Parts: sequence; C-alpha cells; structure tokens
Amino acid sequence: MRSELDFLIVNARVVSCTAPSGAARNDLGIIDKGAVGIKAGVIAFVGTHHEALSLRTKQKLDVKGRVVLPGLIDPHTHAVFEGSRIDEFARRKSGEDYLSISKSGGGIQSTVRATRQASPELLLKSAKRRLSAMLRHGVTTVEVKSGYGLDVPSELKLLAVAKKLSGAPQTLATFLGAHVIPEEYCDEPEVYVDLICETLIPKIAKEKLASSCDVYLDDGAYSYEQAERIWQSAVAHGLKAKGHVGQFSDQRGAELLARFSALSADHLEHVSDDDLAAMGKAGVVAVLLPGAWLTLGQQPPDVERMRYYGVKLAIGSDCNPGTSPCTDLPLCAAIAVRQCAMSLEEAILAMTEVASKAVGIATIGKICIGNQADLAIYDSDDPRLLAYALGDVKARYVFINGQLVNTNDG
Repeated sequence: MRSELDFLIVNARVVSCTAPSGAARNDLGIIDKGAVGIKAGVIAFVGTHHEALSLRTKQKLDVKGRVVLPGLIDPHTHAVFEGSRIDEFARRKSGEDYLSISKSGGGIQSTVRATRQASPELLLKSAKRRLSAMLRHGVTTVEVKSGYGLDVPSELKLLAVAKKLSGAPQTLATFLGAHVIPEEYCDEPEVYVDLICETLIPKIAKEKLASSCDVYLDDGAYSYEQAERIWQSAVAHGLKAKGHVGQFSDQRGAELLARFSALSADHLEHVSDDDLAAMGKAGVVAVLLPGAWLTLGQQPPDVERMRYYGVKLAIGSDCNPGTSPCTDLPLCAAIAVRQCAMSLEEAILAMTEVASKAVGIATIGKICIGNQADLAIYDSDDPRLLAYALGDVKARYVFINGQLVNTNDG
C-alpha cells in the first residue's frame, strides 16, 4: 500500500512537459482528467483522476478542470538594481541609439552608479517586489544576475542580496561582473579583467555565492579574448558558463560558449550558422529575450535557423531597468510567438522544460515522479493561454517544493 501523500491535486488537465524523446516540439505531454500527488516536497504520483481515487492524502485540491503546469522558470533576469532609466528610454524614442547613450555615460553605467549607492536593505526590498510580481504569474524559479556593481564590494553585495531572495520564488545567482567595463577602468580594462579572474571569481566560488558566470561579449562590452579568459577562470573554479552574446553584432560568442559547454547563450539577434551549429552540438540553450529586442526596436532572432541546427529555445524576461523593465514572463512568450514564429506549445516548453536546461537544474520544469513539486495552476483548461494572452496571466495556485505559496482566489 502506498504511503499517505501530503497533497493531492485532482480533476486537473496536467501539462507534464514530458513528451517522449523524438516527439514533435509541440507535444506538451498532456494528461486529461489527471492528478498530481506530492510527498515530502517532490512529485510522488502523476496519473489520471480515476487512478488517484484510491490514494490516501492529508490534503486534496480539486482544480475543476484547470491546467496544472510545471512552475515557470525565468532563466535570465537582472532583478537586483536601483534607479530608473525612463529618461534614456525617452531619448531613444527621440532618435538616439542605445550604444551612443551608453558611450556618453548612460546605459548600464547609470544603473551601476545608483546601485553602488543603494543599501543592501533597499536592494533586497525592491528585488523582492519584482520577484513577487513574477510569482503571481506562476514563476517558481528565477535566475538573478549581479552586474550592476562592477567592483569587488558592490558585486559581493549584489550576490549576497540574491542569496537572501531565495524562497518564493526560488533564485539561482549568476555572477555578471563582466557586464561592461567600469568607468574607473575604461583606460585599463585588462586590470579589471585581472580583478574578475584573480579576486572575484575565486572568492565567489569559495563562498558559493553563485553557480554560474556570465559575460557580456559584444560591441561596447567585452572582447572575445577577455570573455575567453573570464570563462576559463570561472569553469576552473566550478562555475558554469553563460553569456550575453550576439545582441548587437556577431563576435563568435556563441561558438565560444559551446567550447565551454555553457548552459546558455542569450540574446542572439546576430549569430552565424557556424555558431548555431556549435551550440546545437554542445547542447547550449538559446535564451530569447523579447523584452529587449522589442524595446530596442531590433529584428528578432532567427528561430527557424536555430531549430535547423538543433538548438533548444528558452525564453527569459531579461528584467532590467534599461531594456526590459518587465516581470511578466508569459507576456514575453506571447511576444516571441508573434515576432519569432514560435508555436504556442513551443513557447510553453521554453518557459518550463527547456528553461530548466538553461539554468542547469534537471529536477524542475517537468511534472514527473521524483521532480521537485513546483507547480502553477491557471484559470483555464488550455495551457496555450500563457503565450496567447498579451500579458497579465496570473496563476490561481502556485506550489514550490510542495508548499502552497501563492493563491489568487479572487
């Protein structure tokens, strides 16, 4: 006889995101009239409502035909920052371009100045507000980058704040000390690269402040050689590689990330066939960032070429103050569907099963026995709503590690 479950969800349309290998990319592995059982924070039963009738459970939730999805995963955010860049957005709308504003002291540098001055308490409060908004959309795991400190104390401060954020939703910290060259090192960038490789990365790895290391390899940021050196140091210290590449120009960043067996290559508006082939072969996930290309008025990435080379597609909000002031991951998926010719089902997988690969956690993103019990339940019997509606799709119930952490019964 099975032991008693902690929680049993019944009368559900279970969207498992566990299609068998070789299935069409639109297969969501749906179980109609399904049920999900939870025990000790993990999924202990997945099957039909009828099969679940014989199970003993401490608590039961009848969701009345609603869809139950794996908790959504946002694999690319910059959620810890202070300051607004509304004025810069207005300047871009008046005709100035992003790179010229950055070169004049705006862009990322302006956020760095505001963030350096902010206390950890203020940063934690504002970041919690952003993550709470993500949770309401059904996001249960959020990757949070540093990168608005760009000196030793400030980068450590941001990573410490990111570590305190973990809970609802849970967070994964990424070190992005190589976001742009700090203003004080603009005449000696290699000295700052030394600081990253010889001081920051060893300390972050030793204190377990981050699980991965990102580099912004592009015009106005870091060169191929600088990025290679930083990722070499990161991987040697046990951090996974991730990267902002190909946003404004093709600097062969995706190919370099493939050499380091990176978790993901993000942006990719400008990327060659050779780079995509390398990504596909190495299993590097492409993280698409619709908020950024929409804000900057860029041509979206060529998704059809990515599919041709076997590159898996994830979607992130890129929550940041400059190019994607957004906490609504399903809205980003809806933009990708409309502008990249992604299917609705493909967009759902890009926020669940594929996104789990982009953050490097195999036990989330799918509803299957043994996986972490992170679930999002919506007021619809059709999961495609998430990538169809233009924003404001809220989850009725959200579970993290088997605990009901958010309800919206209104």
